[in-house]
Amino acid sequence: MQEKTRALGVVTIEVNGPSGELIQKQSNIITATGLGYIADLLSNAPTKPKFTTASSYIVVGTGYTGINNSAQTWVKTASGSPAPMQVGYPQPQGAFPNSTVVFSSLFSAGTLNASNLNEACLVNSPISGSGISLAYAQINPPVSITSVDSLTITWSISFTAV
Repeated sequence: MQEKTRALGVVTIEVNGPSGELIQKQSNIITATGLGYIADLLSNAPTKPKFTTASSYIVVGTGYTGINNSAQTWVKTASGSPAPMQVGYPQPQGAFPNSTVVFSSLFSAGTLNASNLNEACLVNSPISGSGISLAYAQINPPVSITSVDSLTITWSISFTAV
């Protein structure tokens, strides 16, 4: 008997500002380092730090190219500073044995002013190259954020047997 397990993700982009609300849903790629991280967590003696409220961030950028997405360890062209997780995230979606975990970050009004945001990365360090990239996503269509807008990114990752 053979079973395949897949990690699937959905990224929800919500822009709130004086001009209204935009909500988009995107698929994402679990990165190669993200898959290695998951394997490490299941080992007898994990060596990698757990993604927690205090150590998880979402970074956004404008450099999406579609090339080698699973190898991404950060966005290609960062915009602003990474947003930390909102209090209480990451959290399971539903009760055990549900196999979905949800991450959520808020870029408050005044913290981000960028045009054509088209990529996002879920990481466990606010510094490029110093942590683990769990997942990477294209934001399509791209979104623009002014200093009076806020941006909420909610990232759900589900593990399924196929």
